[in-house]
Amino acid sequence: MPRPIYRGFQGSVLRGLRERRGWTQEQLAVHVRAFPTMVGKWERDEVKPGAASVAKLARALGVAAQEFCGDDPAALTLVELRVRAGLTRAQAAQAASVSVRRLRQYEHLSCRPNDAHAGALGALYLVPPEVVLAAYDRDRAVAYPDLPPEDQAC
Repeated sequence: MPRPIYRGFQGSVLRGLRERRGWTQEQLAVHVRAFPTMVGKWERDEVKPGAASVAKLARALGVAAQEFCGDDPAALTLVELRVRAGLTRAQAAQAASVSVRRLRQYEHLSCRPNDAHAGALGALYLVPPEVVLAAYDRDRAVAYPDLPPEDQAC
């Protein structure tokens, strides 16, 4: 399975934040342990970074990972919400006190998050729990149009 990309990542925002710090691409690359050429590709939107890289960029530049993204969180999938927060599945599961297996079930649309998990994930992803549940419901309806909506969490 390919790694999730950071949908909506805007290289121009990265460039602006880097320049505001007074750093060159090489200096930023050292801080995030990447090749300077990759920083250039991110800034030119030739390549979208993964969640781990976005998290490193955010820490190095002192911003929230969401600052790199222009997408409306209400239109994102559960995976995209997680990636937008700059988290791997394992990191998100640990921070939200959810097993990695359970989070995978949520993201693969085989199990609807319960209210407690939706709240924990929402707090982690900086969105209301309703956005987490709506993302699940919307994506499940698209992926499985012949199935009735789930009315109960697993």
